[in-house]
Amino acid sequence: MPLPPYRMIIFFLCCVAVLLWLAFTAPPTKAPPASQKAAQFFAKGNYKQALLHYEQLLQQDKNNVMAWRGKALSLFQLKQHQKALAAFNQAISLDPNFAGTYANRGIVYDYQGNYQQALADYEEALRRDPHISRTPNWWQRFLYLQADTPSTIAKRTAYLKIELAKPASERLLRVPEKDAQQQPFQQKLQP
Repeated sequence: MPLPPYRMIIFFLCCVAVLLWLAFTAPPTKAPPASQKAAQFFAKGNYKQALLHYEQLLQQDKNNVMAWRGKALSLFQLKQHQKALAAFNQAISLDPNFAGTYANRGIVYDYQGNYQQALADYEEALRRDPHISRTPNWWQRFLYLQADTPSTIAKRTAYLKIELAKPASERLLRVPEKDAQQQPFQQKLQP
């Protein structure tokens, strides 16, 4: 059964409005093609290819902090936590002011069970950028099919402080079902 004409017009106008909004709010890209390719592989979940491209970028420029961050995130997704920590450390040495790198390094420490170090990195990230704990708004969650608001660095920091203050036998630091749903901090990075 076809839609009534007024509904088709409303649907068409909504689609046009969304497309216009997306076109005008998309940030201009300044990253070179190799960086874009690495980021595309990462976004698609092809972490091995992303890692290869980030390493190629680093062969061209060892001081490319964006490539170090991308390499670290790729290694983390590939469960190579020690190498990810080394890459995050290198990124921090090149740009010690970017809070996201501390947050992500904290996540690696958290996954390893090194909660004190994770807490220290989360606190450093929050100190450097208090806005790092912003969660996606309802529209962003809708686009990415996220029903629930994801956890934040601030929430995890508060939780770790409470749990680490308890005796070791009473601590609940890991909930595998919830932990599997968490994502690393991501932000558009400028090369």
